[in-house]
Order: sequence, then structure tokens, then C-alpha cells
Amino acid sequence: MAYRGEMMQLAEEREIYNNFRKVLRDALNKKITALPRDVKYKFSQREVYRAVRISNNKNAINDSDFLSQIEKGMHSVDISNIENYSCSFFSCVDALKDAMHFPKKNKKIAKGKIDDSCGACLCNDYTKHIHLFRYDNVELADRFEVIGNE
Repeated sequence: MAYRGEMMQLAEEREIYNNFRKVLRDALNKKITALPRDVKYKFSQREVYRAVRISNNKNAINDSDFLSQIEKGMHSVDISNIENYSCSFFSCVDALKDAMHFPKKNKKIAKGKIDDSCGACLCNDYTKHIHLFRYDNVELADRFEVIGNE
């Protein structure tokens, strides 16, 4: 009976994994990394803040502002660390400013809303930091607006 339960759990995990963006889905299926037990798959809409790059060549928010470190192709990133597969947000603008050392040249603060249709999340109530493990085919840029850089 335990074997059947393990098989059902594995099937449920695979179904959940299939919702994630390809790079995370592949890493989970290959067991390169794992989702923490306290990740939330169901959560209500929440207002969040993110640092986005704005420059002379890029003056609007787009999908590249919501890529994980792994998706950005950062070479010194630990591929076994699940946090490197997330898109980082803060639930408090002051926490973002402190963590990201704002104001910064070519960086602005974007405000938007996420919910469980965007992905699964891991929240730190103390630091106000949120890891969003994005689902595939979810566009976040349309949910955000630039509010400033200070």
C-alpha cells in the first residue's frame, strides 16, 4: 500500500511540475533541485514590488524584468539552489529599497499584483521577500507599473 501512495504522490508532483516554466520544470524532474515543503500553491492576491531595469534603450517593463537568475543565464549561480529559479518580489516597498540599495541608476521600482495563478510562492514574513516560482505562459509585465526609483 505504501508503494501505491508513493506512486500517487509522484504523479501529483509531476503534474505540478508541468505547470512551471521549462528551466524549473526540467531541474525538478532531473532532481537537480527541489521545492521546499513550505511553498504555497494557493494564496490570495497580494500587492508586490520589484526592481526593474529602465534605460535609454529600454523604457518599458517587459517579460525580461521577471526572469529568474537561472533564466538570465547568470554563470555563477548555484543550480541546486531553488531560490535561483524564482522571480523575487517584496511585499513592502521599503524592504525592496533596503535590500536593493535604492536609488540605483537604470533601476526603477515596479508595483503590481500576483496571485496563485502566477505560480507558487515562498514568503519570508520577516524580510518581506517573496520567491515566485512562475508558471509557464504567465505574463507578469501587464500586471505591473513603474512607480519610481526612490
